[in-house]
Amino acid sequence: VNGVVIFVLNLIYNYIAITLTDFENHQYINIWEESYAIKMFGFQFVNSYISLFAIAFYDEDIENVAYTIGAIFVVKEILSYCSQIIWPYIRDCWRMGRLEKKFIKLGVPEIESKLINHLGTLLKVNASDKPMINRELEMSFNKADAWTTIPDYCEMVIQIGYLTMFSSALPICSLFALIRNLLQIRGNRA
Repeated sequence: VNGVVIFVLNLIYNYIAITLTDFENHQYINIWEESYAIKMFGFQFVNSYISLFAIAFYDEDIENVAYTIGAIFVVKEILSYCSQIIWPYIRDCWRMGRLEKKFIKLGVPEIESKLINHLGTLLKVNASDKPMINRELEMSFNKADAWTTIPDYCEMVIQIGYLTMFSSALPICSLFALIRNLLQIRGNRA
């Protein structure tokens, strides 16, 4: 339960950090990113460690700390996989369906409805068709966010904090972190 609450609250705090940073009205994107990173890390730090600090220092129950840290590692990995792999696939399929309906409504003949690759691929259309279609497809799939790496860095720093502060309660969590990082590298390469 703790891992799910941490994951959900991190999503909410991400939205809050973006909103607060937007209210600051920064002139340059790098200053915006720095402000966002500070807020995001602060929110994630408190959210990720508060329950473990309470269990470790208030309850003084090392077995419960070990159980909680193990559950957090497993649940965060499962939810991270779902949010980074499964959700984008579902979202892209939904977008592709919306685009097909839009192009059929525009009267584009015989649109090939297969995704050639995953993200960022275009539908094949005849050269005689409207050139606007390719631009519209590119804009709908290739929206690069300026802050895509900041949550990844925050996640790595939080993971290092888990290992540094609580690995004495569950020494095998270092192996969990290594496996998770290797899978993350493999997933980012694909």
